[in-house]
Amino acid sequence: MPRTRSRAASCRRPTEAQPRACGEADACVLLLPCRHLCLCRGCEAAADACPVCAATKNASLHVLLP
Repeated sequence: MPRTRSRAASCRRPTEAQPRACGEADACVLLLPCRHLCLCRGCEAAADACPVCAATKNASLHVLLP
């Protein structure tokens, strides 16, 4: 199934804490059930699916990183 170009698809490759959705803020949102730590707080509200694996987002957790 072809994917449409979205905000998540247009971002650059993430570093350890860089989210895939915007590529600007640190990733601090863990998506469930896939468990990818790949979104910042700003991108979480607009995401219905994981930008890494396209799994449907059922829930999310805010992770505090050192």
